[in-house]
Amino acid sequence: MPNYVILMKLTDTMVGHIEALPERMDEISRAWQSLTDKPITAVLATLGDVDVVAVGEAEDDETAAYFALTISNAGWARATTMKAYTSDDVSRILVSRPVPMMKIH
Repeated sequence: MPNYVILMKLTDTMVGHIEALPERMDEISRAWQSLTDKPITAVLATLGDVDVVAVGEAEDDETAAYFALTISNAGWARATTMKAYTSDDVSRILVSRPVPMMKIH
């Protein structure tokens, strides 16, 4: 099952109510489980340009996109979703698409 990373940037509304962040993080876990029937791998508050990162498995890109849109629609964060690959995935991809690799000059 594909892995996804969801990057979330808090909106100004949430910044004014930062004490609610732990509950929002728990909501992410519950919502992901409800949508995918899989427990989320991690929900982490982070330093830097991104405020919260979630990682989980979903059946397909549409499910992950729906989840990100749901978060953004709630108004407390703007979400960006990235499909992620394990080392086994990358090995399989490289074997299945034999093309010359670019070289650094």
